[in-house]
Amino acid sequence: MLNIREVLGRVLKMEAYKHMHESDFRQGVFGQTFSPAAGAAAPTQNRGFPGGAIVYGITGGAFVPASAIGAGRNRQAFQIALAYSGGEAIIMDGPLLADAVLGGGDADIFPAKELVMLPNQSIACTITNITSGLLTVNVAYHALIYRFQS
Repeated sequence: MLNIREVLGRVLKMEAYKHMHESDFRQGVFGQTFSPAAGAAAPTQNRGFPGGAIVYGITGGAFVPASAIGAGRNRQAFQIALAYSGGEAIIMDGPLLADAVLGGGDADIFPAKELVMLPNQSIACTITNITSGLLTVNVAYHALIYRFQS
């Protein structure tokens, strides 16, 4: 995951954010749950965000039933593909093994730079189960959200 202060240091220099301060944002986690069958892709889900949200980390994990443990654990059990709602790819050659994209073990390395979400923009996520059993996958989008001030 990216350092929030470094992210805000870059974002607050952008024209649309110049009038804002660190205290104008709060942290939020947006989630998705997928349950693809063995060897199959779950239907693509779009994850919407409040306009101007800044995604600074995308993480994922899987629950692998005991019957499928030999096929892979956690991020080695599924592939992930991400694209903006307009079709522009975030993962260029997806789907790719989640362990390679999101980082193995406890490392959370994706994205390498913050994703600034435009109004009405979403991220389309597709999960493919590469185990021999049912799988439940959670994808979490860590974001800074503008606090609407009155």
